[in-house]
Amino acid sequence: MSNMKQALLVFSVTLTAVMGLPKPFPSGGSASNSPAIAPQFPYNPLNYVRTKTDERVDGERGAYTFDIETENGISMSEAGQSDDSAESIVKAGSYSFTLPDGNLFELKYVADKNGFQPESSYLPVPVAFPHPIPQFVLDQIEKAAREDAEAARANA
Repeated sequence: MSNMKQALLVFSVTLTAVMGLPKPFPSGGSASNSPAIAPQFPYNPLNYVRTKTDERVDGERGAYTFDIETENGISMSEAGQSDDSAESIVKAGSYSFTLPDGNLFELKYVADKNGFQPESSYLPVPVAFPHPIPQFVLDQIEKAAREDAEAARANA
């Protein structure tokens, strides 16, 4: 799986966890005594995490910021605005959460005309090519290119 796909997967799972959590019933009620709310699953206080911070600011010409933090340590912030051409939005942000082993997962990103560019110590890093390409390999690549060019001229 590519770095971008992994980052998008982690981002969507985190966003789902932060934004898609069920809301508690008003006044500490339950499904049985709250006729105005019809949950799709039984009420259980372990099914949700309270939001500690949810700050959103909309600026001029599409600019925005938001900061969200939950009781269980998930946090996400993002800021965005139109680029100079006003054809796209440039975003920068971060999110973090505690992994099951107790370590903190942190990811920072920029999304602009060059795509989604995540940075995290948890993302895989491509392995550097371990050695220079030997000359006989370069010679073989050159020979194959000459043969392809000759075949193309013969078929033209």
